[in-house]
Amino acid sequence: MKHTINIQLTHNSGNRKSWWKHITSIDPSQRGGYAFGGDFLQKGENELPTGALLLHVMPCGSAKNGYQEASLFKIGSDGSLEALVENLNWRDQSITLRKKAEEYLSA
Repeated sequence: MKHTINIQLTHNSGNRKSWWKHITSIDPSQRGGYAFGGDFLQKGENELPTGALLLHVMPCGSAKNGYQEASLFKIGSDGSLEALVENLNWRDQSITLRKKAEEYLSA
């Protein structure tokens, strides 16, 4: 049985929208964000199981020349976020993120 822990999440992207998702499944037949099954998480405190897999997507660059970076984290037993993959271009490397998430969930 996994223990749950409260973690604090921020959406530190200024006026542009960033998001967090608790990844519970992967659907390889889907593209982009639709391949990542799970619940979107709110800013602030969230109660999640230790070992949970989180996807964070955040806008970067200028408003005119913007892009999104994505990172995968797992929640440690102490509530820390351990990076599995960091700062990949969401549009160009979502398949890399999906494969890493599949590996983690199947382990």
